[in-house]
Amino acid sequence: MQHRSCCIHLGPWFDMYLCARDPIVLNFNPFMSFTPDPKPEFNNQLVRATNMTVSAMRFLKTMRAGYLEPEIFHLNPAKSDTQRFRKLIRFVPSSLSWYGAYMVNAYPLDMSQYFRLFNSTRIPKLNKDELVSDEKARHLLVLRNGNFYAFDVLDKEGSIVNASEIKAHLNYILSDNAPAPEFPLGYLT
Repeated sequence: MQHRSCCIHLGPWFDMYLCARDPIVLNFNPFMSFTPDPKPEFNNQLVRATNMTVSAMRFLKTMRAGYLEPEIFHLNPAKSDTQRFRKLIRFVPSSLSWYGAYMVNAYPLDMSQYFRLFNSTRIPKLNKDELVSDEKARHLLVLRNGNFYAFDVLDKEGSIVNASEIKAHLNYILSDNAPAPEFPLGYLT
């Protein structure tokens, strides 16, 4: 159960984010940068993309099943990022648990928008854009060289398709020599 005031900041933030006309990639959206894998055989683009896709789908399924551990910012990890603290805090009623976390300088982060990490898009509108999510979607969209490719990464039952199938789709995309479109839609993003 979420604390009633957990998301009070989202209204003004969404107004700012969805009304802004600045480039969103550099100004708003998070991104990830990856260091080379210690195992050289995993640094191949195809292998890495396959592994990341499968891992992302595992995260999605874990999130949707409600099994993600709370994200916590630990100011003193030696005190709060421990099995002992996790066991103790479980016995504190949820309405008071943040007091226990505060006492050891551990601050739960807002995870209410995690569902937007998947199957979500921003639809441009005149004054304020709109966020749309479709939890029924099963596909992955890949943009390469200005061309769009889509394939299912979840089957009809919601299970992750075999990694070999994901790898085959990604291999096709990497080997496709289609030239960039004259007016690629990707420029709009």
